[in-house]
Amino acid sequence: MVLYTSGTTGPSKGALCSYLHSWSMKNGFQHHRDDDRHLVPLPLFHATGAITTYCALARGGSIALVDGFDTRAFWDLVRRYEITTVGLLGVMTQFLLKQPPGPQDRDHTLRSVLVVPVDADTPRFAERFGVDTFTIFNMTEISIPLFAGPNPSLPGVCGRVRAGFEVRLVDEHDIEVGPGEVGEMILRTDMPWAVSHGYLNDPAATARTWRNGWFHTGDSFRVDAEGNYFFVDRLKDSVRRRGENVSSFEVENEIATHPDVREGRRDRRPQRAWRGRGHGRGGARPRPDHRPRPP
Repeated sequence: MVLYTSGTTGPSKGALCSYLHSWSMKNGFQHHRDDDRHLVPLPLFHATGAITTYCALARGGSIALVDGFDTRAFWDLVRRYEITTVGLLGVMTQFLLKQPPGPQDRDHTLRSVLVVPVDADTPRFAERFGVDTFTIFNMTEISIPLFAGPNPSLPGVCGRVRAGFEVRLVDEHDIEVGPGEVGEMILRTDMPWAVSHGYLNDPAATARTWRNGWFHTGDSFRVDAEGNYFFVDRLKDSVRRRGENVSSFEVENEIATHPDVREGRRDRRPQRAWRGRGHGRGGARPRPDHRPRPP
């Protein structure tokens, strides 16, 4: 299977995902049960939607595949399909929390919610709706090296290293950083094929990412004395939008396809409307011969 990445270092790359890679994901979702029914509100071309589906199949569970996430319809879908588990971006839980409280807040079958990323509102979400929350760190190319829960309370925590993974935080020379210092997360597994084995038709990117025998995530982290890992930032040219990595390269190229635009740029200025790191705004420089159209 080929799943495309967010394209944070240029055009999106096709990650080669073996059957064993997909199967290994289920070991990372430690809160899943064999009889769970999963709600899948994300598209199957997105790693999260595809991974959720494969994990349900691997465990013998079931899914309800719906046409996107809708705040007002969410709990009705949970009740209608008797959903027991779901994965949500952190901003989705904020949308649900903003709905008026009511007597049906706990009248549902939902048992567990994977929240990425965890923030200060996550414990309030768990308490109001009577669910257990969990969180992970993952990428299209890997298979959930970090897991936390039930009910992690440290804002920004991504979890602790799970069995089967070896994780290091390193500098630009792959030398391990000191305690409490920020470094790029690199990792490897004790089982062959448990992560992606390369990028489609891109041996150079494969070699860069897997240099020195370790997979380089391109993400900087710090780790506390208890072994909890916290995401700090992307090392490459990308922004975060509603919990997702977005390629600045591809946004700028798309802007530049407009016939009246000579150059496009996306920066990292924060927007108050969304919580999280790296939200930005787009900008464009018109062509010299551009004449504004009247409104």
